Amino acid sequence: MLCALVLTGCEVDSASSAIEITPSSVALAAKGQSVTLTCVGGYECRWSLETEAWGMLNTHQGSQVIYTSLYQPSGDAPAVQTVTVASRFSSMSGLESAQIPGAATNAPSTNTLYATAKIIHLPLAATASESADAQSASP
Repeated sequence: MLCALVLTGCEVDSASSAIEITPSSVALAAKGQSVTLTCVGGYECRWSLETEAWGMLNTHQGSQVIYTSLYQPSGDAPAVQTVTVASRFSSMSGLESAQIPGAATNAPSTNTLYATAKIIHLPLAATASESADAQSASP
C-alpha cells in the first residue's frame, strides 16, 4: 500500500524588515500647503508629529497620510518638522519564543519599526525673495 502525505501551507503578505516614508523630505512654502506621505514596507502604520502646532495629519493610521502646514516661520531660518511612522507587526519566525521554556516554537512576537521624514517649513522672507527674483527675471 502506497501512502502519500500532502503538506499544504498558506502564503501571507508580511511586513519587511525595514520601512521608509516617501517622500523622505519636502519643503512647503506657505501655510495651507499639503503633501501626501506614504509608508513603504509597513503594516498597521501609526503616524505622529514632533510639533503638532506646525502641521496636521488627516489621519494617524494607515499607509498614507496628508500633512497640511499650519505654520510659516518669520525671519530667515526654515523650521523642520519631523514626521514619524511606526509599523507594528507580528513575526511567526519562532526564533524569539524558542528560547522561552514552555513556549510554542511558532508563537508570534511583536516587532515595531520606525521611519521619519522631514517637512521643511520655508520662512516668509525666503518665499518673498524668491517671488521677487522671479518677477525681476520675467520680461
